[in-house]
Amino acid sequence: MMKPEKALRYVFTKCLRGLSNCDLLQVKRRFFTALLDYFPNLLGIDTGFSGHGNCLNTLPLPPFWARLINTRRPEFSLQILRLITVPGDIHFVAVCPHLSSLTELAIDLVQGSSGYPTQFTSITFPNLKFLTLAGSDTAPPLAWVGEWTLPSLEYLAVRSQSGVEDRLADSLDNIGQNLTHLFLRGPFMANTLQGIGAQSRNLSYLEMDWSHSFPSIPPHPRLQKIHLYARDPNSGPRRAFHSQLRAFSNFSVNWPSLRCIQDSSICWIDASSDIKWWREAEIISLGTVDIACIDIQGLSLQHFLEPPPDFDEDQFDYTSSDEASENTSLPDHSGRET
Repeated sequence: MMKPEKALRYVFTKCLRGLSNCDLLQVKRRFFTALLDYFPNLLGIDTGFSGHGNCLNTLPLPPFWARLINTRRPEFSLQILRLITVPGDIHFVAVCPHLSSLTELAIDLVQGSSGYPTQFTSITFPNLKFLTLAGSDTAPPLAWVGEWTLPSLEYLAVRSQSGVEDRLADSLDNIGQNLTHLFLRGPFMANTLQGIGAQSRNLSYLEMDWSHSFPSIPPHPRLQKIHLYARDPNSGPRRAFHSQLRAFSNFSVNWPSLRCIQDSSICWIDASSDIKWWREAEIISLGTVDIACIDIQGLSLQHFLEPPPDFDEDQFDYTSSDEASENTSLPDHSGRET
């Protein structure tokens, strides 16, 4: 049997035959068509997903989608698909009924020059657990998926340059019933998250970048961890941030499961780092209601409030690195010690 790397070289070489000039689009189309011929059991395909959603145009691949539709098998067994497309891409919409086994989908949704109309189509992915959407100013992602049927969806990540606005609430009404993890990046409205307690009652993890704005986080019965990141937020988002922390500590009964707030903007082992926008009183107050505040490494922000311990030379371990390596074993992925 031909090795995968040799097979890929063969397929790519075959795609280059007969080309009189370097037409990259034609090569790309030929390559994907050939891939499906030579690798009928592919589980994952990535056609250029970047996660930014800011491409100026997109290269539609009609032969690729057509090959998926016309595959000899009644159902294509693809589990992972990562792609760049535009709202209402007729080729993507047409192939969706053949992707019932899909568990992970990542889309860079851009407004390209392909001429496809913007349309909101009802699509069903019965087994989809992970959905990642990145949208541009002219192609807001949530507007497109709001009518989809995703009964198994547990992880939703949204990055929108046009802002994660009230479309989130509308979308979660339909696709958020079984969500456990929600990741958001983009400008927020103050009420962006209103209703998540009713729409996504199983939500346990919320992650968001609040560099531009900080949305109010409403009471939630099962929310356990909030993961935050910000890049030089101005005074407005900071005021909303402090108001939310006070609500967590003063009315903790409204978030009975919340046990951790992690701020990836802070790193205790970075000598130049500090607690930035955090206040000492907030960290202490949250600790009294059993909500830990930690940095990107998982270390308590309390470390920033305490002076560094005195160095005790008698307690320092002078074991050589060679001796230490002999007494240390690390498990590999199979669980065996090496």
